[in-house]
Amino acid sequence: MKAKHAKKMSLKKRIMLLILCLSLSVCVAIGGSYSYAWLITGATNNGASFSNSTIVVPTVTQATAVSKAPMVPGGTLGVNTIVTVPKGMNINAYLFIKVAKTGNLDAYLDYTYDGWTSYSSTATSSSATSANDILYRVVEGTSSAAKTYNVYKNQQVTVETNNTRSDSSAAPTITVTAALVQQEARTAAQAYSLISSVL
Repeated sequence: MKAKHAKKMSLKKRIMLLILCLSLSVCVAIGGSYSYAWLITGATNNGASFSNSTIVVPTVTQATAVSKAPMVPGGTLGVNTIVTVPKGMNINAYLFIKVAKTGNLDAYLDYTYDGWTSYSSTATSSSATSANDILYRVVEGTSSAAKTYNVYKNQQVTVETNNTRSDSSAAPTITVTAALVQQEARTAAQAYSLISSVL
């Protein structure tokens, strides 16, 4: 008995079957070999950088030594006391000085401070035996150069004309001490409270 021959598939069916197989292959290949991801990009701005703030130690100098200078009534005495803020401070700061006076100095000498703001004074009268004047000013950073400040206007003091000081009286003296405190976020009072123990 002869076997029945299967009908030959038409060319059109064969083409359609081939297209279907290729489509399935592509779907399997995409689904099994690749994954999808969001497209993401970004940028970095390096425009801000920070460094440590720096404050320096001020110095107090006497350009010309004054030792037992004779107090002639009505005369002037050179007292060129200078406060220096060295180079290298990159912030603004309060510069405080304490002018300690002994020997009834205010009874014999007249003077004006040069550009300083008075913070406080312990003097109770012009004849006080000793007194401390606390003064301050705001100084800008000294990144490029040191800055100097005179304590006394015209770098001098004047002897009172009614000077009755005798040789047996204690010789008046002046001692100046300086300190710096950052200005940022502080009032003068808050700044002084931080350094009052050293002035």
